[in-house]
Amino acid sequence: MPRSHTLVGDEYAVLTRASTAEATHYLRSEVSAAVPTACVELAFQRIASLPAEEAVSLLVELLGWKRPLSAAEHLGIFIHPNTPDNLYPAVSTLFRIGAPAEPGVIRFLALADEENNLERKHAIYSLLLIHHGNIMDVLENLMRASRSTPNSGDSARLRTATADAREQWCDERIHEKCMPVVQRPNHQCPRGAAPE
Repeated sequence: MPRSHTLVGDEYAVLTRASTAEATHYLRSEVSAAVPTACVELAFQRIASLPAEEAVSLLVELLGWKRPLSAAEHLGIFIHPNTPDNLYPAVSTLFRIGAPAEPGVIRFLALADEENNLERKHAIYSLLLIHHGNIMDVLENLMRASRSTPNSGDSARLRTATADAREQWCDERIHEKCMPVVQRPNHQCPRGAAPE
């Protein structure tokens, strides 16, 4: 049952005064399709208003949170592309934060289990948006992070994220350029030593 305009107005008014923690709780607890778009946007604006590191730590937890579809979208009519940055507000919010969001997104990829496949894909997509579609920058930064982390599990997850990004975003035009980035050894060998 759709919410009345009065109830939507009340929710919006409450969110305008809400703390970031309350806005985050609102998003996590409101899973129905009737969540008002204005309230979703306001809640994500609240989160984005935090210092970048704090905002990013909350946003990566919400990478799998899909906004409610409009009536037209339920019928398959999308005015905007049916992409993660349109359907998952955390993705577009990370993009708006820009470069300061990248370390937190990479940290998420280093720690995220393979089971969080949707969130991992959205994190990679966020990096691609932050780099304005430059997949080579994304691959280089993921591999650099993989080589610099002392934790072998984190390094392996970052290499997997790099391979996933290459597979998804390196088309035939740039495939040859992408391969060397992904195939580089994880660490540099001393002179004369063979790679492991």
